[in-house]
Amino acid sequence: RDDANSAWRTWGGTSLATPVVAGLMSLVAEAWIENLGDYPDSQEFRDLVMSTSDDRGYEPFTQGGGWFNASTAIRTLEGNNGSWWATPSHWNSGTFQGQHRVANLNLLRPGETQITDIEFTNAGQSEISLSLDATSFSPISHDIRIWNSTGNGSEDGENSTWDGHQSSRPDLLIPIHLEADPSLQLSPDTRQFRARATIEYSHFDNNQDRSSEERVFLEIMKWEDEDEDGVYVLDIDNDSMVDSEDWTEESELKEV
Repeated sequence: RDDANSAWRTWGGTSLATPVVAGLMSLVAEAWIENLGDYPDSQEFRDLVMSTSDDRGYEPFTQGGGWFNASTAIRTLEGNNGSWWATPSHWNSGTFQGQHRVANLNLLRPGETQITDIEFTNAGQSEISLSLDATSFSPISHDIRIWNSTGNGSEDGENSTWDGHQSSRPDLLIPIHLEADPSLQLSPDTRQFRARATIEYSHFDNNQDRSSEERVFLEIMKWEDEDEDGVYVLDIDNDSMVDSEDWTEESELKEV
């Protein structure tokens, strides 16, 4: 880009995240040595990093400990008032072969209970009051849509009314929550929304050249009805797919 101030995007995935996390951890490790005078072992270092990460509001199997926040971790080590961390920062309930195993899927039978001790460290000079509440996630609804892109918009495909994939606009635009439409609203009890796309195995590498022919990208978009016309996409032929003549409200849709 010509303007470097806008040349950024979110990095994701193990391969992309690892070098970033390694660099951040080196900064936190340096702060640990400077403030505590010794080298942390791997578990207590992990506890600090996970305890000071930003909670994204997702369940742990999706977000893990959250987003690494090196600034918060370093301020905690420096003893800023109001900062703290917990040990252990995570706990897998149940046992594996009679013992708790960090690296294994533990078993807890219905009706069984388990007790574990959690230690909170306050490195600051002022007292901190902690209020802990349990949060559970359970599915409210589950919606499945099957879409066939065979033919890529040509007459040979099942979607002959679709003009094919265009990188400048989405192929499908599915409403999730519209304040003006009671029939298209999430439940007030919704804590998390999850979208997942899968490809039929036979179409992943149809010609067996070890390169996928199909790729699916999902984006969550926020709609601001700036012209107050109540339209986020026209869908003139009512086929649920976004054709060139349908894509008139692009400026009102922003990726979240």
